[in-house]
Amino acid sequence: MNLPDRSYEDFLQAGYCLTALQRSDEATSLIRVATDMKCQAEMPALFAGMDHSWKGLVPRFLIIGAAKAGTTSLYQHLCKHPRVLPGVSKEVAYFSARGLGREWYLAHFPRRPDWETRFFTGEASVANFNSVRGPFTVSQELPDVRLIALIRNPIDRAISHYYNDLAVGVETRSLDDAIEEELSYLDCADQQRPRNLEEYQRTQRHYLDLSLYASHLEHWQIHFPPERVLVIVSEEIHAHPDKELRRVFKHIDLKYQQLGDYIRILPGIYDDQQKDRVRTRLSKFFRRHNERLFDMLGRRLDW
Repeated sequence: MNLPDRSYEDFLQAGYCLTALQRSDEATSLIRVATDMKCQAEMPALFAGMDHSWKGLVPRFLIIGAAKAGTTSLYQHLCKHPRVLPGVSKEVAYFSARGLGREWYLAHFPRRPDWETRFFTGEASVANFNSVRGPFTVSQELPDVRLIALIRNPIDRAISHYYNDLAVGVETRSLDDAIEEELSYLDCADQQRPRNLEEYQRTQRHYLDLSLYASHLEHWQIHFPPERVLVIVSEEIHAHPDKELRRVFKHIDLKYQQLGDYIRILPGIYDDQQKDRVRTRLSKFFRRHNERLFDMLGRRLDW
């Protein structure tokens, strides 16, 4: 195969193409090349002497979601810290997949000599949040990792998710139709599993399911003690970034440092009138789930 020679993105995409073809060893090699190229280009002083004896860093923190709750903003802010070395991709989506191999995963992260302990890395894969196998797999492969979950007003998160899907072309239904259709699967007496799970997984975009925070966090707390899972409320970190970021830094055992303004990245833009039309319906649906979350957090939120 002819290897691209222009940028780390070329090598990364070639690696992902080989991943799709289940040629994982070749894919791992190209992803490692991409990661090394990115590190050398963006941090030449740190990586000028890189050689193949250096080992890939194992992530210290994992931002697990939820989607459209500000995970990109938090990840990019943490990567401004001089001791945090970003990987080649914010989202690796390894733990919600199968058969890719640990070396494939670690190829996404910078490598340093064994004696170099100043630096660490992490990632933010929102696909992990509601993954069935994700919590167990993370606990087996990253037993010491620190988890960060961002949550947002569940109605606003669901609607922002819908409009994001609409913008990228994977959604064609109206907001009302999408919400009502998903409610037909979820709004039932036994809300632990949707009606007709197979059909739900095949046809729905999980706008409401991903806002059922308590259910998903409980799965993570089966495999990790509560002190290892930090829950950050999106509205609070935007309103009081200094206070909430201090909690994040303490959680991942990193000395707090001012890193400039906390920037909201990729804010959703949507029709408030449409949002208001579904708010009453969704407020009723989420009420019981929110109460479970408030009990878990030990405080109430203004939702």
